[in-house]
Amino acid sequence: MAEDFTADRVGDFPRRLEFVAGMIEVVEANGARYLRASSDSRLAIQLPETLPTRFTIEFDATGPATGSPSSSSWERAWTT
Repeated sequence: MAEDFTADRVGDFPRRLEFVAGMIEVVEANGARYLRASSDSRLAIQLPETLPTRFTIEFDATGPATGSPSSSSWERAWTT
């Protein structure tokens, strides 16, 4: 499942994702669309099927302009 956010309006939250908390919106930069979280934010991705015991998720992430590794964090929460 790949997502490029071209079906979403800039400034909106994508309909295919589930908003949980924070400030998340679609933005456009250099001719491409991205998701931007401008505060401590959470979202859920509903998958079309149950994942196997071993699986891989890939995504690109860019940190804050400060470049400080301590200014952003990632947490995972898997529910079944």
